Amino acid sequence: MTQEIKVPNSKIKSSQTGLVTIQETLVGPINMSQVILNGFKGDFKYSSGTMKNTEIKIVIKPYIDYWWGVCIDFYFDSYCVGDSGTVSLGTIDTGWSSLGNVLIDGGQLLLDVAKTSFGPFKMTPLPIGGKEGGIAVSSIQTDNITMKDTSMSTGLQSVLGIDLPIPNPMGPQSTQIKDTVMERFQSQGIRIPPMTFRDIQSQNIKMDKSRTGGFNATGSFTKSTSWVDLTFIGFRLRFDISSTLKASELIMNDLSGDVKINSATTSGFSMTMDMRGIDIKDLKINNFQIPTIVLEV
Repeated sequence: MTQEIKVPNSKIKSSQTGLVTIQETLVGPINMSQVILNGFKGDFKYSSGTMKNTEIKIVIKPYIDYWWGVCIDFYFDSYCVGDSGTVSLGTIDTGWSSLGNVLIDGGQLLLDVAKTSFGPFKMTPLPIGGKEGGIAVSSIQTDNITMKDTSMSTGLQSVLGIDLPIPNPMGPQSTQIKDTVMERFQSQGIRIPPMTFRDIQSQNIKMDKSRTGGFNATGSFTKSTSWVDLTFIGFRLRFDISSTLKASELIMNDLSGDVKINSATTSGFSMTMDMRGIDIKDLKINNFQIPTIVLEV
């Protein structure tokens, strides 16, 4: 004969659930002191770009490289004289020239960074719905918990007509609750330890616009003519050219691509959580310990 058990107080060591639905989750601010990304790779395409308030400066330094030499042969010996060197022809400095806003054609941006880190990092997520070693919670508050169809085998023979509190003779048992409804579950001071995530992939990333701050780009190269040999003398013309490009801002439009990260490491962080409208189906509680029970037959 099945017996109904009233539980005045209980301890739950562990639990497993079936389907869990959460109507709304309000997550407080999340603070991370540092995030480290290892093996960050990104392959992006962009439709167009703009360099704002662009300026360019070109510096040209022309030189003449030369050599000369004469050898006189005597009957008993030879005598040679000569020299080589460089003559500077001055410096041509165009100064800063304004190019205004420079349009950039669409192209591809490849990123391959062995290691990068950023922090401190703070974010406040919007309310979310649905579900998402050691985690510590300083306090938990629940309101209006309703449990339906709770069943647990006592292992005792039925005694008719008795409603009697007795010490629990059965030891830890398993309990099944068909439906558990909580109006509200509120927790404070949830502390999450440092975590590492591996093989992270983010596909089909789309960004309407990307902006960077001011930047400088420099480059240089050398260009020279061929040597001109005139028996006793030779020379060539050489140019050392350097340029500097700077802009106050770089804008890229319609970026899309994929990002792969070998691993990401976060510091520990803390948060608060407020969940409402929780419905737990088919809750199974393991190692359910009851100091005393009341039997109703």
